Amino acid sequence: MLGLLALVFIALMIMLAIDLPWLIKEKMWRELAAYIVLVVLWLGLTIPQVLGITLPSPSSYIAEVFKPLSDLLKPTE
Repeated sequence: MLGLLALVFIALMIMLAIDLPWLIKEKMWRELAAYIVLVVLWLGLTIPQVLGITLPSPSSYIAEVFKPLSDLLKPTE
């Protein structure tokens, strides 16, 4: 498990070493911000998976949010 976690961080360091200098050199600040957001999301989903933590499906949250609307639009008999 720790080996996989180390592999994730090595992959992260390689990605950052390749992409960040170019984005900073070209002063692509919006692209840099988007890149950082995507990397944080990637880490947020990858690390729990590597550690064996099961994450709930996003569709369950979507169903929970739209259930009141569904109940409201359901035809009554």
